[in-house]
Amino acid sequence: MDRIDEIMKNYPELKVEYVVMDNELGGYIYRNIILLDANKSEDELVPILYEELGHYETTVGDISRYSSQSDLKQEYRARVWGLKHLVTKSAINHFKKQDYDDDYEVADELGIKITYLHEAGEVYKIKEN
Repeated sequence: MDRIDEIMKNYPELKVEYVVMDNELGGYIYRNIILLDANKSEDELVPILYEELGHYETTVGDISRYSSQSDLKQEYRARVWGLKHLVTKSAINHFKKQDYDDDYEVADELGIKITYLHEAGEVYKIKEN
């Protein structure tokens, strides 16, 4: 998990632990520990890690039950934070200038799944030509 170790160098106060998760989450942050699903690949875990870091940076209180509109807004804010830190605007601009056959190549270059790249495109409001 070299990419994860590299990302976490910026957060020495946090610890990552790999556990088998029976739910669909893939990751969860509790205090200073980020739990990541040991059954997922690094390409799947890096976006999850960024979202959990987004929670660390932006979330206030316990939103684990998604019981209010505020909880859902905070969940979305953390997701967008993660997307924008993994797929930066400068990376988007770089790839726009390159001659790629399709967006699968871009996702591969970034080391992410195609669905995550499309979600980042929606966040940045990128339209296909």
